[in-house]
Amino acid sequence: MPHEQAVLAKASAALGAKLAQLMQSGGRGFAEEYERLAMIAASPQQPSAAASAPGNSSRNRYRNIVPFDFNRVRLATSPEGRDYINASIVRSGGGESPPWCFIASQGPLKGTVEDFWRMALEQRCSAVVMLTRAVERGVEKCAPYFPQARGASSSVGRLQVAVEELRDVSPDITVRSIRVTDRTNGMASVVQHYHYHEWPDHGVPEFTKPLRDLINLLEATGAGRAPILVHCSAGVGRTGTFCAVYVLLQRLYTLLRGGPPSAAQIEKAVDVPGVVARLRRQRVGMVQTVDQYYFCYQAVIQEVEAEVGRRSRG
Repeated sequence: MPHEQAVLAKASAALGAKLAQLMQSGGRGFAEEYERLAMIAASPQQPSAAASAPGNSSRNRYRNIVPFDFNRVRLATSPEGRDYINASIVRSGGGESPPWCFIASQGPLKGTVEDFWRMALEQRCSAVVMLTRAVERGVEKCAPYFPQARGASSSVGRLQVAVEELRDVSPDITVRSIRVTDRTNGMASVVQHYHYHEWPDHGVPEFTKPLRDLINLLEATGAGRAPILVHCSAGVGRTGTFCAVYVLLQRLYTLLRGGPPSAAQIEKAVDVPGVVARLRRQRVGMVQTVDQYYFCYQAVIQEVEAEVGRRSRG
């Protein structure tokens, strides 16, 4: 449709012009924009008292990456009776369209695997996105929390975790259907587990396409109707980048499905710093490096270009 082509053209022009301006003078403007966002992490306005409460500090993978009290996930049925887990509910602001919600979590520790799965069940997450390997450069980034093979199962406290299906959707991404059963009451839920295993710690992938394909796959399955549980190691760098790109692409496709938007609506839809700022106000350090921030711009620009190509081929 003509208005869809116009939306894509205007989105591409707005992003291209913004990035070109930021990259002048050796990228000084881009660095300054990122530093302004980094200040949100440097001076958080919200307390994180629960993270340092007795018995909770050992449940944090990193001492400086902890959830704020106001939006931390609270466990309802932990066997030990404690409600703390290092995870944050991050969501859109009031009136934002389309609305969005993620649970941004650290990678489970050996002692928090049961809590991680219990969180997924309690929050009714139909999808878990894993953006790290268990071990990277000889360092554990995430405790193993699911069996690797189809048909395998493992016991985690009161829970049984079984892999019912497994498929590689690309060289970068493996998808598993995992059934989690509470053996005390027989209640069970099947969670789709998307493992993007080629994203380096503190870095960015060589290409944006695998991430864009993963996001489009999640959208096609309707995973966004419930909170998507996303984690890497700390739950801020790769996790924040994923969430930012997901929101920006979701906004773009909402514009394409609707009536002709105004220029202001298009610019707001592809407002990269606005999205990252929203995420950082809800979990410290989301989008952890300047390279990851640049990757957000790249991913949206390249998805716009890809969509133009798809529509021109008809």
